Amino acid sequence: MPILLRAQQLRGKRQFGDQPEEWINPFDYAFESRRIYRLNGPDCGGKHLVWRLLTLLERPSAGELFVREAATSRLTAAELADLRNREVGYVFPTPYLLPGFTVVENVAMPLFKVLQVDPAEAKEITEELLGLTGLSEVENETLDGLTALQQQVAALARAVIHRPSLLGIESLGKHLAPGDALLFSETCQRLVNHFGLTAVATVWPGTETAWSSVILEVANGTVEEVIRAHPSK
Repeated sequence: MPILLRAQQLRGKRQFGDQPEEWINPFDYAFESRRIYRLNGPDCGGKHLVWRLLTLLERPSAGELFVREAATSRLTAAELADLRNREVGYVFPTPYLLPGFTVVENVAMPLFKVLQVDPAEAKEITEELLGLTGLSEVENETLDGLTALQQQVAALARAVIHRPSLLGIESLGKHLAPGDALLFSETCQRLVNHFGLTAVATVWPGTETAWSSVILEVANGTVEEVIRAHPSK
């Protein structure tokens, strides 16, 4: 499998609000395409910091993170923002869809903002993705006409429509019913396989997923691979 993301002696430290300080000791790891890497561990044990480091939302205090073998530590703030826009798609617990816009308009937005594609090409790309995610029947609905699951799937489709290398999923299942969270995880796996993505995810406690994933345990400043499943085909 191609290596899309690689950490080299990566370390970091951060305090989130009034929570205890999180830190990560230097670690090396290569992240393959078509895999979901699930970060497990206690809430204040460093997994949220690792997720932010790997998805380019946090700068490391030392070490290097390579995206498609391009180093990122010396990028300016503007260059890093541009790299995030092109190479990373994000799915947060809250979908952040734009009210008043339809599903197809929300999903297609990165095609215009990031790739500057023409309307005809954007329509073709968006319709294909809506078919893959099961959203074709609600493509003209606005936010008020969608279920919680449909909103989350629309946010997922928007995150991958511009074909990033990396998909960051934060606290999957936090605002979804258990059955919906399972269905959403299946859609994530399908898109990771279809587009050859590398996904890094945290999961809300007690949430069941349908992933064939690698599990990285993050605790006491260390990152350790504890389970490696065969990638889904």
